[in-house]
Amino acid sequence: MTPTFISIIIPAFNDSKGLRATLDSLLALTYPRDRTELIIIDNNSTDGTFEAAVSYRDKYSSLIKSEKETSRQSSYAARNKGISLASGEIIVFLDADMTVAPDFLDRINAFFNTTGAEYAGYDVRILTGDKPNIYELYDKLNAFPVKGYLEARHFAPTCALAVNKRIFDKTGSFDSTLGSSGDYEFGNRAHNKGIKQHFVPDITVYHPARATLSSHFSKAIRIGKGRSVVRSKGIKLSYEPGKEYYRYGFIKKEKDTLALWDSVGPTKKLLMIILSKALFIVKSLSCILDTASRWSGGR
Repeated sequence: MTPTFISIIIPAFNDSKGLRATLDSLLALTYPRDRTELIIIDNNSTDGTFEAAVSYRDKYSSLIKSEKETSRQSSYAARNKGISLASGEIIVFLDADMTVAPDFLDRINAFFNTTGAEYAGYDVRILTGDKPNIYELYDKLNAFPVKGYLEARHFAPTCALAVNKRIFDKTGSFDSTLGSSGDYEFGNRAHNKGIKQHFVPDITVYHPARATLSSHFSKAIRIGKGRSVVRSKGIKLSYEPGKEYYRYGFIKKEKDTLALWDSVGPTKKLLMIILSKALFIVKSLSCILDTASRWSGGR
């Protein structure tokens, strides 16, 4: 069986170090290079990220494409630009700080070819140092319960999403006006079109843990603003009660995650509970302030 042509789309913004790590990881793939393309879309970076992309493109010109998305500051606009350039039958989305195992595309190709799937999410492992700080531990406990997202909210995050390109004929592309929750909204559109959504536990991608308070706060602010935009557009995002995938509101209900929580001392547990509450407040305030700005005519 001839391997399916696969396009990997990587939106990038001000993360030259992360992009290099991602590209180095992808250059080690065992999947045939003549059946692969890497599409990097820079979204108005100012730190040398685009230059890093160009340096890889120049060295691996038969494998890598690098373009800019300058009309809108949105990772979803960048992904849409990538989709428009993609030649692959299968489209894989990665963030510009993630890494994968050498057999990553082999597993994706096997799954799509044996199932005929159009939409699939898979496992995200959070990487920390040998002595993770409180913020890294919190991220490891909290981030990306993909199986739960698919079961309860009918989406996979774009850092762990692969689709057959024909899906866009049925769903349209991502909503580029959203700064957050665009993967949620797209997944809901696919679900509402009757497209079966799969979770593939034996495919894994790796994401570095957020290691600072400011990085967690930045994410919370972005999510809050994203919720404001979603509400302003009247978008209804699905959620099925009874399919909760967090314990205590922020700990993934996964065996290894629960074991990690049990191994943490009471002081760190208390600090992470406080952090969880603080981030909830930041998200809520960000949503309220953004909504108030819209009402006042500021946007």
